Amino acid sequence: MIDAHELFVRNLKFWLKQRNMSAAELARQLGMNRSNISQWFKAKDPASPPVRILGKIAEILRIQVSDLFAQDLPTESVISEADRLAQDAFKLIADRAGLRIRFVVG
Repeated sequence: MIDAHELFVRNLKFWLKQRNMSAAELARQLGMNRSNISQWFKAKDPASPPVRILGKIAEILRIQVSDLFAQDLPTESVISEADRLAQDAFKLIADRAGLRIRFVVG
């Protein structure tokens, strides 16, 4: 059975790829060194990274903390459809408010 840390590493790599984000960029947004992120991938300690960082990682990747430990990952088509629906919702809200918005991917 896969342990929590192995799930975290697998899922973090998955979500970084989905968001087209490097570990270096994640480190920058967290205000950490790239070496900290590298240690998470290598560590055998399930407490790595610290719990206080998990919420910030989830926020940056636009996911729930539980997604970092999920047994089953969503397919790319599910993610694409969810992103499309979110954009449609934002456009509708902006139109009703008389605002123009532009989406940037990445």
